[in-house]
Amino acid sequence: MDGHPWVAFVLLCFLILSAVIVLATLGDFETKVLSMFRRLDNEIQQSRFLWVTEFPLFTRADEDKEFLAHGRWSSSHHPFTAPMMDDIELIQKNGPHLAAVRV
Repeated sequence: MDGHPWVAFVLLCFLILSAVIVLATLGDFETKVLSMFRRLDNEIQQSRFLWVTEFPLFTRADEDKEFLAHGRWSSSHHPFTAPMMDDIELIQKNGPHLAAVRV
């Protein structure tokens, strides 16, 4: 570099320009991430969560699964879901009362 002082100047300009581009890109990234988190926070604050406690345990099969069920009752949820204690008698009766069984 002794004979060419402009090489050091070009390298210095390149490094400064690279740093400016990197910092601008990181600034844009930070702005977008913060905006995303603000939106998410607003959505969470506006959400209304609920806990369903009494939904049907048995239903008739959907039309697309009728070929499997042949009109029989099928479980609406996984088979290890326990019915409510008040509805155990309805399960023992069988028949059309199964629609009233809740989980």
